[in-house]
Amino acid sequence: MSISEPVPLKFELSSVADDSQYHLHSRTEIVSILRRLIERREQSALYYDEGNHAILTMVLDVVPEKNLVILDCSANEALNRHVDLSNKLVFISSLDKVKIQFVSSRADRTEFEGKCAFSVDLPETLLRLQRREYYRLTTPNLKPLTCSIPVQGRENVEVSIINISAGGVAIISYNGDLDLKLNEVYQNCRIHLPSVGTVTVNIQVRATFDITMKNSVVKKRAGCKFVDMPGVTQTTIQRYIMKLEMDRKSERS
Repeated sequence: MSISEPVPLKFELSSVADDSQYHLHSRTEIVSILRRLIERREQSALYYDEGNHAILTMVLDVVPEKNLVILDCSANEALNRHVDLSNKLVFISSLDKVKIQFVSSRADRTEFEGKCAFSVDLPETLLRLQRREYYRLTTPNLKPLTCSIPVQGRENVEVSIINISAGGVAIISYNGDLDLKLNEVYQNCRIHLPSVGTVTVNIQVRATFDITMKNSVVKKRAGCKFVDMPGVTQTTIQRYIMKLEMDRKSERS
């Protein structure tokens, strides 16, 4: 199964210190959530290599009587082989703005509707987590936000923002020669918010990894946190998020 446009992911791997309260153990609930992912055709990710790499995927089928979940393969066979050899896989998706995650020890090759697929065990536990402190808004695919990052000794580097909140941003597809250092703070980055204005922020890199898109192109991704941000800047970002969300609701009505 393929997707016409490669859609960037919205999540980082869970970093909650104690998230046991968010785990579901009911088999009926787990099956129901996975089937809703199928109905919604939700874009998902399957992480391997200790979470350093991922392929984009989708849930294709749930077979409770065989204790199986069927996932889409990557178009890149070399990456599928990495998944074949992995002894820990982390599946991540989203449903109604709530993060869905489960872990599998392996994936086996199978077919679904005549095409390559993976089968994994139906999880005994599933993480369903909604971070309430900051609502993350996915930016428009056709006209994504951009962030201009000052880099010492060279011109500013412009990267695409795939989601934004009052607490930080996720950026993708920065140039391969832009080596963002984990935990390093990049100062005076500029983000243009259409119809709202331009804000200047300091960002701290909290996570970096590669993402393989459905068209097999490998892109870089980084999750960044705003640091030392003035209240007026946070208010401007929140105003942009509210405006974009209202525009989207208006388009759907």
